[in-house]
Amino acid sequence: MSASMIMSLYGLLALSATFIAVRHLLRGSIHFLPTLGWCFLMLIPFVMQYPLFYPETRGYHGMVVATLTVIILCADMIAHKTVPQPAGFTPSKASLRIGYGLSIFYVALTVLHFATAHSIPFFDAVESGYVNNDTLNARIDFLRNYNAIPGIKYLFSMSTAIIGMPAVLLLWLHRRRFMALSLFFWILFYCVASTAKGPLILTLVITAAGLIFTAHDQKRIKMGRAFLGLALAGILTIAAITLNPASHTSIFTVFSHLDKKYGEPEMFRDDRKKLLGDYVRPRLDMPIDSCTNRICRNADYLAYRIFITPIEVSARWYEYFTAFPVKEISFSRNIHDSRSGIDRHPAQAVAIWAFAEPYPQAYSDATYAYPSMDADAFGRFGWRGLVALMLAYFGLRLASIYFNDTRAVTGGVFYAVLVSLFAFLPPNAGIQAIILAQGVGGGIAVLCALWAWPRLRRRYGRSA
Repeated sequence: MSASMIMSLYGLLALSATFIAVRHLLRGSIHFLPTLGWCFLMLIPFVMQYPLFYPETRGYHGMVVATLTVIILCADMIAHKTVPQPAGFTPSKASLRIGYGLSIFYVALTVLHFATAHSIPFFDAVESGYVNNDTLNARIDFLRNYNAIPGIKYLFSMSTAIIGMPAVLLLWLHRRRFMALSLFFWILFYCVASTAKGPLILTLVITAAGLIFTAHDQKRIKMGRAFLGLALAGILTIAAITLNPASHTSIFTVFSHLDKKYGEPEMFRDDRKKLLGDYVRPRLDMPIDSCTNRICRNADYLAYRIFITPIEVSARWYEYFTAFPVKEISFSRNIHDSRSGIDRHPAQAVAIWAFAEPYPQAYSDATYAYPSMDADAFGRFGWRGLVALMLAYFGLRLASIYFNDTRAVTGGVFYAVLVSLFAFLPPNAGIQAIILAQGVGGGIAVLCALWAWPRLRRRYGRSA
């Protein structure tokens, strides 16, 4: 089958799934956000760059991405048919207490993080003049390598999604607007302080999903359309800048000369640095000499980081572990890297090969390239890992559906948070990180507790 035929089939799947997701979001339903996130961050970019990926791995990679698209879409359809739509939020003393309790816990937790961390990356970045390696190393120490209190770093990493944002939504729904906004801005500060972009984007997605899902019928529809309108306006603005030929003369943009790359894809088999992101990455630190260039630079970075990076990092994983497969499968954090002959985290092994070695001025050997959930499973466990991943994802999504909190005192807030996590995390993290470090496991545990508590009270009396 020709490359153009394969691109057409994947493109048809992407358009169909995206149409279904957008159609339901226009009606105020957030259940299809995971489908929309996967299509926008994985399937559509894969179709766009298909001729540039290595022929040895792109067929296998494409089948996995397409299969996961169908699985995610089926799970979202089950949610749409099963999860009751809240008829607006009903305030109660219990939900307000939960909101206050989560707020206090979140603020205390983040203050503890600031107080015990070696340094705060944002302030280090300002002091160092945003030198890439210095900023990256500070972020690694702040998040991944935090060891002042053993084990608590996982609570820090999931705290914004599972503790902070539910508190903001509950306080807002109880019309405690000043407290809700104060906590929201504290959350934004905590996200910015880490210099990581993902938590900031996820916070905005959770905000939109939570407000849409807990609104009354007509307001829900209006908010869903407003959310889509703002997202579309942002996408079109970035596209207009990065695709505009006039801006190519002043600064290299993400999509410059894309047609030439499509015309000679096979040349890239001998040069693993020739994906779209590899053309942009060295130019992100070029001097800016005008306002127009600054706008182009920022648009370039957003297109590169959000739209291009997830699929390209995942493609690197498929390339790397096809060439250097893991020979001794284990469930430990590190693997035996057959390329270097030492034990290291697979994300570090790929990052050194794909980024640190070609761009030593921008990336150190401490860089980690975390991929999508499918690439992580493939790198660690091969095709068996992919089968297990698909079953695990479907099981987690069904658990969030079955134990949804739309009839609990929280009024669907935690379900909206989990839908946001399922929309954002699969293209950006492995399944074990999604469950443990990023909060899906914790969120489902909260849903289970909210589901079980009233049943235990009815069965065993108020003393339960």
